[in-house]
Amino acid sequence: MKLISRILFVCLLSITFSLSSYGQNKTSTTTPQTPVVEVVYELPKKVDYKVFGPTGELVVEGKGKSIKMTGFAEGTYFIEYDGKNVKYLLKKK
Repeated sequence: MKLISRILFVCLLSITFSLSSYGQNKTSTTTPQTPVVEVVYELPKKVDYKVFGPTGELVVEGKGKSIKMTGFAEGTYFIEYDGKNVKYLLKKK
């Protein structure tokens, strides 16, 4: 009877250790982060501005000394400010 008890005890211990270590040997797989390229168009002074996309749609408008274009797709934009219309080619590095 003692032998059966010991075998049963060893089996239970083995199951307990197996369950407690379940999932601990998983390797972490993370996707490397792509660095965000900060794109800012500097204006000569604080002015009202409008930015148009390549097909003429209004993308953004505002007032300031700079235009943050970080989230914009690469392409040609037209920036209108102070009675001027500037063509700007946005390329990300």
